[in-house]
Amino acid sequence: MKMKKIFIEFSAAVICLTMTLGMMSVSAATGFDDGVVRIPSGNALAGDVNRDGEVNILDIVRMKKYIIDNSIDISFEAANLVDSDYVINSQDLTGLIRLLLIK
Repeated sequence: MKMKKIFIEFSAAVICLTMTLGMMSVSAATGFDDGVVRIPSGNALAGDVNRDGEVNILDIVRMKKYIIDNSIDISFEAANLVDSDYVINSQDLTGLIRLLLIK
């Protein structure tokens, strides 16, 4: 029964993500038309929120946890993808998801 609930929640999340991405346009040059992807300076890899040297689903999970509870340690430079406001929010999370989808 628990697996069924997890599957339903996951399916709903995928549908919402698909609908959200479908409403946004994508540019071949940057990957984004609705916002600008900021390439971090220094050693930070854009999107490598957990600093493991890779950009993957673990970074999405880490950023989501940070948005819920900002006491989680993340790389702000790598997570601030959409704007330069140094506030990590759902726009940056969507930017990270889109970054992984076009990768």
